[in-house]
Amino acid sequence: MTLYESVSGALHDAIGKGGSIDELFEKYANEVEYNAFFSLYSHIWVRRMKREVRNYDTRRMAEILDRVKTREESLFDTAMNAGFSPYKLAKMYTECAFEKGFDMSRFVKNPALVHDVRLRGDLLRCVSDDPVNCNRSEVIKATVGVEYEELLIELLHQRKICFETEAELRARGKPKTPDILLLIPMAVEVNGQQHIVNWIDSKGMFADKLTFHEQGEQLRGYVNRYGAGLVIYWYGFSEDVRGVGGQTILVVHSFPDKWIFPTGEQAEADASTEPAFDGVTMNMSLNMNA
Repeated sequence: MTLYESVSGALHDAIGKGGSIDELFEKYANEVEYNAFFSLYSHIWVRRMKREVRNYDTRRMAEILDRVKTREESLFDTAMNAGFSPYKLAKMYTECAFEKGFDMSRFVKNPALVHDVRLRGDLLRCVSDDPVNCNRSEVIKATVGVEYEELLIELLHQRKICFETEAELRARGKPKTPDILLLIPMAVEVNGQQHIVNWIDSKGMFADKLTFHEQGEQLRGYVNRYGAGLVIYWYGFSEDVRGVGGQTILVVHSFPDKWIFPTGEQAEADASTEPAFDGVTMNMSLNMNA
């Protein structure tokens, strides 16, 4: 059994039984960086939620409504004990329990819309403490994504590689825009082999094969428009992702060291400029292929 298989299997079991993810991480702390571990946990959690939402039929929701109304159990505890998303359950609960048109975003801005103090607190906890779906988690993921994009831009500037950013491409009305579009094709050397790169996409996450396939349509759109490209999963990837992009999508877990111009000249890093933050320190990647 690979390390990835061991970790993902343990995460599936823990989520299904409402177990502590932090306690589970302690078991793998010497082998797995926390960012990679939590990123994989997020993927598994979201996939489970997509399946489970379809299973929460009217009868099951009625049972939950009764338990909450009789104060047998809180929504938050019901969700966590079932390995379900507290935020999703709260949203589904309010759609059943309140008049049509009740909106969770309005409730977050004005909790007084729910007069029952106990239920109000329960709903707020579901919104704030959901391990993956809460606003705080979304802000963190978005921030991490932006930081790695900025790191990528600085590393390209160091090597004097010409490119356009996603924002610049969109300003010109370009559809299906990667994070970086190189103005001239470059070759990168990874594991002794050279690969042509026309575009780069930065992913502040860990990837398994399912993750890559979930993003497949997006990445194929880049290939169709711009040619072969490069995807960086900064938190690493499982062994079954290696080579899955074929000749058109190179998958790596860090910024390649060796970039070669069409003239054959290597793009050397400018030693006089340093990134705003250290890519080696920030790169919490782990290839779970042991």
